[in-house]
Amino acid sequence: MAITNMQQAMAAMGAPYGKTIPQLRNLALRHWKEWRPKETAALQEAGRLRYDAQKAAERAHREIQQLLRAGYQNHEAEEVVLREYILLEPEEEMNDWSEL
Repeated sequence: MAITNMQQAMAAMGAPYGKTIPQLRNLALRHWKEWRPKETAALQEAGRLRYDAQKAAERAHREIQQLLRAGYQNHEAEEVVLREYILLEPEEEMNDWSEL
C-alpha cells in the first residue's frame, strides 16, 4: 500500500493523528458546561455527566476514524462529527439573541 498523504504517513509510523478519546471527552465537558448548563447540571445530578461525555467521545472518535478511512482529511472529519456528538447546539435560552 502506497502512502499518499501525511495522515497515512503518521499512522504508518504509529503516531497519533487527531484528537484522542480523552481529548474529545474533555472538549465535550467544557462545551456542554458552557453552552448547555441546564442539561449538564441534570446529567451531573443523575450521575451521568462523565459517562455520557465518554460515550459521546467514543462514538465521535469511531465515526471520525471511519471518515478518515473513507478519504476525509482529519479537519473535515472532525467538522462533520463534532457537531453531532461533542459541540452540541446551545440550549434555547442561550440562542435567544433578541434580548441583546
